This record gives sequence, C-alpha cells and structure tokens, in this order.
Amino acid sequence: MTSDMMKGGLRYKRLKKLAAAKLGDEGLKVFFIGTAKEVDLARATFRKGSALMTLAADEYLIAVTGKAVHIIEMGGLGIVSAKLKETVAEIPTAEATAELVDKTVLIDGRVFHIFPYHDEDAEAFVRIVSGD
Repeated sequence: MTSDMMKGGLRYKRLKKLAAAKLGDEGLKVFFIGTAKEVDLARATFRKGSALMTLAADEYLIAVTGKAVHIIEMGGLGIVSAKLKETVAEIPTAEATAELVDKTVLIDGRVFHIFPYHDEDAEAFVRIVSGD
C-alpha cells in the first residue's frame, strides 16, 4: 500500500482535507490526482533556470462520492500546489463510466494520466464507478 508520503506528503494530506470539506455531505469514497499530460518525476530537473514550471501539468482532483464523480481543477504551481478551483464536471455515479488503460483513466471519454504513486487510488476509483 502506497503511503500518504509517497502520494505527496503534506500536499496530499491537505488535498484530502480540502476534498472532504468540499464534498463532505456526499461522502467522499476515494480520489486520485489526474493530469492532462503525463508527468515523469524521474526526468524532472531542478537546475537553475529550470523552474518547477517544467513539471506543470493541468492537474485535476478526481473523486467519487456516494452521489457523483467529481472532476475538480487544481490551481497553483504544478505539482507543489494544494488548491482546488472550480468543478469541471459532476457526473451522477450511476451514469458515469470509468476505465483503467495503462497509466490513464478514461472517464466518460476524457483521458486523465494517473499522477505518480496514485495508482492504487485510481484503481479503487475505477472499481467503485464500475460497480465492482
């Protein structure tokens, strides 16, 4: 089982609190971070002139509750920010589809790359949405 530290440490813990607060009444079951493009932490460099913007990817907190699948845009600077912006999509769970393909999750035709170390959460998300 992947620890909270591997998933992002303090950032992950803050996102967990923000997600629970935002979706509280619906009963948060699981969430993962998905990105619009693949993020490769192994290839990232932190040399002078190579700001964290090289790791910036459109990030989304993707959650499933007792009522719906929520796709929430994250704000701030790439992989270090723990901010939630607006909800991009809210799909009733009974109408949502989710499929795990390699390191991506397809949600109603939208592709999200699984953020490093969020594989287990993404798998749990797909199982819940698929009714398994």
